[in-house]
Amino acid sequence: MRKKSKKPPEDFTGTFSRIPHAVMDSQAFIGLSDRGKSLLFALIRQINGSNNGRLQLTNTWLSAHGWQSHSSNSKAIAELIERELIVVSRLGGLNAGCNWYAVTWLQISNFVGLDITAQSYKQGSWADCKLPQTVGRKPPQKQKNHPDKRDSAIPTTGTESQSTIPVYGTRKVHFDQSTIPVYGNNVSIPYTPPKPGSRRIVGRSRKETIQ
Repeated sequence: MRKKSKKPPEDFTGTFSRIPHAVMDSQAFIGLSDRGKSLLFALIRQINGSNNGRLQLTNTWLSAHGWQSHSSNSKAIAELIERELIVVSRLGGLNAGCNWYAVTWLQISNFVGLDITAQSYKQGSWADCKLPQTVGRKPPQKQKNHPDKRDSAIPTTGTESQSTIPVYGTRKVHFDQSTIPVYGNNVSIPYTPPKPGSRRIVGRSRKETIQ
């Protein structure tokens, strides 16, 4: 009587995505940027065993799965294609729908409606990738020899002695015009109020006089 095979203690029930260790250990995968690796794992979430070649990476699908930057997504897709981990199986367009993709470590079971054929599709092309590692953004460089007192008002390089006198010496100021008026100093003339009891008489000639 055949013995029943024991279920592995760490076995998982339910659907899950699989990627061969040979692919993960390849230069094509190791050289991917972090975003490229993450996008590849997001893409294989769509694989159900019969839809390789009909995977999609539309902005709508990517946004729903947390991929909000269209420009960064386009760069990651181009990186996966360049390293031959995926291929464009159908080129989309205005009236043709979206692009379709296939991962190159799996077979394509149905070529109907695709732009590639069983003869042109090269399964396992990821192993031919010899590209160097994708250069990402450089991380910020750490400063060395931090000062003990970072909040000090004195620069770490020390104070610099700067002369308050111009290097070309002092200059004598010349005024084009004198500060004293040419017609003499201004004199303040006090105001003299009219005498009390005086009256104003208007003559026939309409001239006013004060007595």
